[in-house]
Amino acid sequence: MPRTAVLHTQTIQSILESLEHAEITRCQDTLRSAEELILEIDPDSSYPVEFVLWRLTGDRGAEETLPIKGGVLRRDLAILVQRASEHAPIDATEDPDGALDMHEAAAALGVSVRTVQRWRNDGLVFRQIRFADGQLRLGILHGTLKAFRERTSGRLHQAAGFTRISPEEERRFLDRARSLMASGQSLNQAALEIASQSTRAHETIRQLIRRHRGERGPVRGVGGRVRRRERRLVLEGIERGFDSSQLAERLGRSTPSIRRIAAEARADRLRGLRPSWIDLPAFDQADAEHVLLGARDVVHRRTVEPRGGTLLEQVHALRETSDAPETLILPAMNLQSRIAARLIDVLPRIPPVGRLDEIETRLRRADSLRRRIGEAVLGAAIARVEQHLSSSITKLKPNQLGGWLAFCIDVVGAILEQFDPSARGEIEPRLDRRVALETDKQIALLERGAPGRSPDHGLVVAGDLWAGLERFRVLGLASRLEARLERLGPDQRALVIARFGRGLDQAMTMQELSTRFDRSSRSLAVELAGALRILHRSGSDRG
Repeated sequence: MPRTAVLHTQTIQSILESLEHAEITRCQDTLRSAEELILEIDPDSSYPVEFVLWRLTGDRGAEETLPIKGGVLRRDLAILVQRASEHAPIDATEDPDGALDMHEAAAALGVSVRTVQRWRNDGLVFRQIRFADGQLRLGILHGTLKAFRERTSGRLHQAAGFTRISPEEERRFLDRARSLMASGQSLNQAALEIASQSTRAHETIRQLIRRHRGERGPVRGVGGRVRRRERRLVLEGIERGFDSSQLAERLGRSTPSIRRIAAEARADRLRGLRPSWIDLPAFDQADAEHVLLGARDVVHRRTVEPRGGTLLEQVHALRETSDAPETLILPAMNLQSRIAARLIDVLPRIPPVGRLDEIETRLRRADSLRRRIGEAVLGAAIARVEQHLSSSITKLKPNQLGGWLAFCIDVVGAILEQFDPSARGEIEPRLDRRVALETDKQIALLERGAPGRSPDHGLVVAGDLWAGLERFRVLGLASRLEARLERLGPDQRALVIARFGRGLDQAMTMQELSTRFDRSSRSLAVELAGALRILHRSGSDRG
């Protein structure tokens, strides 16, 4: 089966997933609606998600609140038809004039197959069709092809009139490119200027210059092929607040290349962090995201996180936790994880920075909720340890206290990976009871392996104690940097806390920060980078 591109909108992705398990008649009706909508879309306009859902499914519920750009919507609808038609193929006889497979369509249009495939972005719809020979192939109905011809006649004429570059034209382009690059222009800039003075495309000339220089495959830039170490250095540099131009100068690459490498590295890291979740019936409701994730008790904590102070002070703070994890916070954590996982699944190789920002923020919020749940039920695990020790855990020596707390956090963290809040009774008891039972079980296993000994965790640093409850800690602000927040001025400190989430408020995206501080995202990014450089700067509290 031909490989198809990934979808860029979560709404179309959700429709595709629902069609994979739908009745064939419903699937075919939805695909016909998608083809009709493609003909009406203006690529320069934006369309509300509710309108798209209503045209395709008859419902008005929406998972996304931002409108979809026409060009993106038209492309995704074409992909939707192509992929969903595998479940509901049609016969070539459905069109009186029959159908063409992809190679026949390319020949009819006078272009290459690759050009036809690229025209999917312009709404050219291919689908699985059963031809007269009984074989199922990717093809297009004559009626669909006719409608596309009428809509894009100028582009078809231009593509069909394509001619190869003659030797004289090639020599002229290369001479001009050598002259421009000798004057200080980059390969890309030279190709762009030559294209502006000729009838050839910018990419055509750029690839011509690259071939003449002996370059093949992906564009590697000045520094050659991107290696894993370089990718790691770029990501670390960006997260430490260094500007892309500074990294470009140090690594011998262009600034756009550094940004591309950083985006690829962030996407690779997110794919490795893809979360798991427990699916709940409430998630299928149209307003699930708005109700669960927008609830006040989810967005704002009732109590400050016990981050500062000694281990003993943090234990006392835990005893005062008042969150109700099973009723609201636990479902919200699972929903954040599900949305983030689905967004990760459709990330392109070089994703837009805004989408990466959204995913990372969702994972930070899921982490915050996970920690709140862990703090709320950690008391149940501590109580079972105290019963085992026949004394209060606060009477232990610091290293023993840290060891037992780390033991309890490990137990709670493992439970949160598999606890289903929708189950009840003997199948799945209440979360705090499940934690207590599992703690007893792990204590029994510990005694069987080493009777009379506490968990051997060594000396536990208070700031790192909660790592077992924060799966995506790498995306947040490290505890050693949190300890340095006093280095910042009030405005910078408020910006960093709002960005990474700390205390009573959850993490925010750059767009949300722009709204909150009434400033442009660009100026906030510059100030945030400066704050991070200050936090990373070595000092007397290095660690």
